[in-house]
Amino acid sequence: MKMADKLHLDNGRRYTLQLAASLHDIGKIGMPDSILKKADSLEDIEMNKAKDHPLIGSEILGEIEELSEVASIVRHHHERYDGKGYPDGVKGDAIPMFSRILFILDAYEALATDRIYRKGMGKEKALEEIAKNAGSQFDPQLVKIFLEAMNEEDDVVNSVEGNGKPASLKQNLQ
Repeated sequence: MKMADKLHLDNGRRYTLQLAASLHDIGKIGMPDSILKKADSLEDIEMNKAKDHPLIGSEILGEIEELSEVASIVRHHHERYDGKGYPDGVKGDAIPMFSRILFILDAYEALATDRIYRKGMGKEKALEEIAKNAGSQFDPQLVKIFLEAMNEEDDVVNSVEGNGKPASLKQNLQ
């Protein structure tokens, strides 16, 4: 949760973000495998059904009073910063911050990793794509924080000593 660290979230807010991240696609639970596992492009009717998953997930989670904030985060995790997302077409700061974070993280994972329907583009190209869409698809301030966190992760990975062991924390702080 490097973004949570960068945003200085307290334990309660961090827990809410982690919970939302774990449950953000719960609305896919009733979606047919013919859509979820389709190797080809989705037909319009299939795409519309897939776009219902944030609403379905929000309705499921909304039944539990303690998860009302998580339900809202889940509902809006496909909203675009420019207002062209779904399900409600809200934009900018009207989108819950944790939804904007999840949108970045979810997009990064989808771009970087292999899917049934295509090969992943890898970390560097995925990061470039996220950066390219800052301000339109993604919150530009959160993209900046995400990229900083990912670059710091690379710095740690690249600080491996010659013996194959990671450099000590003290070395990484110097």
